Amino acid sequence: MKDIRPCNLCGEKEDLKLLFTKNSHLIIRCNSCKLVYVNSIPTMKELEEIYSEGFFSKGIKFKGGANNPTFLNAQNRLNKILRLPGIGLNQWLDIGCATGEFIYHSKSYVKETLGIEFSKFAAQQAEALYGVKVVNADFREAELNTNYYDVITAWDFIEHIKDPLESFEKIASLLKPGGYLILSTGDVDTISSKVAGKFWHLMI
Repeated sequence: MKDIRPCNLCGEKEDLKLLFTKNSHLIIRCNSCKLVYVNSIPTMKELEEIYSEGFFSKGIKFKGGANNPTFLNAQNRLNKILRLPGIGLNQWLDIGCATGEFIYHSKSYVKETLGIEFSKFAAQQAEALYGVKVVNADFREAELNTNYYDVITAWDFIEHIKDPLESFEKIASLLKPGGYLILSTGDVDTISSKVAGKFWHLMI
């Protein structure tokens, strides 16, 4: 397709479909690997504006406190992870840790926990609210120990980044042999997303 960038997951250049336009962004589906992506990659300045304080102030998701959805969800996620066979409890890394709820819960069980967060505001909130260690950086540029982490979590992270494959390759280099990568992301093939279309809440 003319003026449509190739899929950066599988490299497909031709079998691409324009789904719709939202906020002046073309939303593309690769018919080869089924990745859905935004055609124009935001600049670093645009990303900093997107993930500023306003992003974390909408609704109640990041309001802090023991009754907010993110706090409760973090505890549920941790409980499930702790039941995994052979789970290591020495070093855990949470990529895109937002305001730090998951790290807060896990640090009671894990010897060393670390968060990586692109948003300066969210990283500051994590440290202020929960006293957790967070590096404010782009994950691709963060200097981290290879073959070091027992568990790497990436909750709702992969859909926000420019190059998923590049990030997965780096994650693989950071994990210990037998370590766990645990992630979550929105599903564009759910009934709710198909009905909502361009108005789906997880779409840019």
